[in-house]
Amino acid sequence: MPTPTDLSEILANFAFSTSYEDLPQSAVETAKKSILDTMGVIVAASRMEPAVEGVIDFVRESGGRAESSVLAFGLRVPAVMAAFGGAEPRLSNGPFAWGFPRRGDRPLVVDMAASATARGRIRQIAVRGGPIPEGWALDAEGRPTTDARAAMDGVVLPMAGPKGYGIGLVNEILAAVLGGANLAVDAPRAFLAAGSTVLDSWQVGHLAMVIDPAAFAGLDAFQGELERLILAVRTSRPAAGVTEVILPGEPEWRHRDRNLREGIPLPAETFAALDTFADEIGIARVAR
Repeated sequence: MPTPTDLSEILANFAFSTSYEDLPQSAVETAKKSILDTMGVIVAASRMEPAVEGVIDFVRESGGRAESSVLAFGLRVPAVMAAFGGAEPRLSNGPFAWGFPRRGDRPLVVDMAASATARGRIRQIAVRGGPIPEGWALDAEGRPTTDARAAMDGVVLPMAGPKGYGIGLVNEILAAVLGGANLAVDAPRAFLAAGSTVLDSWQVGHLAMVIDPAAFAGLDAFQGELERLILAVRTSRPAAGVTEVILPGEPEWRHRDRNLREGIPLPAETFAALDTFADEIGIARVAR
């Protein structure tokens, strides 16, 4: 029988692997049988700087296969977001995700961050030379800006002002402070420069929680009420100018299906960056 330490390591690897398929399912089932079926909740923390995309993959895949609800927090980048009222980068944008198993359908996945937008989105707009909406960022002098290039030298703002700030602060406490990982403000920053090709080791943290509905209302009751809730939301009357009320994560599922059918559209600047990287590490360039 595995020890509690063994089980915690299994679940940490499960949660923070870059693919759901990386860990033998026998190990996952052993951990689930030993802890989740008994206590109903597992929490795993990591200081090993996995890509947060792996955490989101964990949420999406395990929420659909494991009949368990999943909650994950991560530090995607060094500090890029200001505190509410501040003008300097002091927090990560606080990415977090939930995944809920549905009956006979894809899991309900909510994947977001505490910032008004992703800094990568501002970077893309800056490359194209376009403006950004008001409320997304401050420039290097702490002034609101719609200039994407100026925003790259400044900070991203929290979504919904003090509310996003509070969410981002709590997310960093859970993802970094609780597990003893680096704070976002301590992570290397060379990666953030415009045109940078540096990939630093950040040693930032992540935290994931798996909840077994069977230990609470029961899986059947949980999924039944979840479907009633989803039906109530999706059948609500659309507001003026809106054609359809959709679920969080639904646009991403649709984009994924389209990209699998038609391929992933990439702008020329992305191809150029991929070509540079391929040349540096000595592999073939991406076929056009």
